Amino acid sequence: MTGKLRLLLIGTLALVVFAACANLPIRLGPSPGPRPTIEVTEFCADFTAAGGDAGTVGPLELSKPREQLSEQIRVRLEYMGDLEPPPVIETPWNNYKNYFIGVQLALADQQEGSTLDDDDLVQRGLELYGQSRIVRNFYLVYCDA
Repeated sequence: MTGKLRLLLIGTLALVVFAACANLPIRLGPSPGPRPTIEVTEFCADFTAAGGDAGTVGPLELSKPREQLSEQIRVRLEYMGDLEPPPVIETPWNNYKNYFIGVQLALADQQEGSTLDDDDLVQRGLELYGQSRIVRNFYLVYCDA
């Protein structure tokens, strides 16, 4: 192949590639995530202002003594407050809120210094773990951006 023919082929190929790419948007850096709605933005602002974060709606340290676990739950419920979560996290949010209240009630009947001894609540906590990931991921995408 002669030099002129090679140059012509390379030039044609470059022109084809350029033309094919001309209609594609060029992005520098990471692509932006989904745009939050006003409802989501307000929820995130209120939840974060109350002290909530990605770990608020999630597993408890059930091996802690009653007083420490009660305090952990009290703080989490305070962060969650009366907020109305967006529909995408409403079910896990409410399930965890009810779970926290159930554990709190069970702890009230136990002796000082003891740990939670309700096997049903321990099992329920294990069942809810996957739902905590939904809220955590939501928080990281929309609220922690």
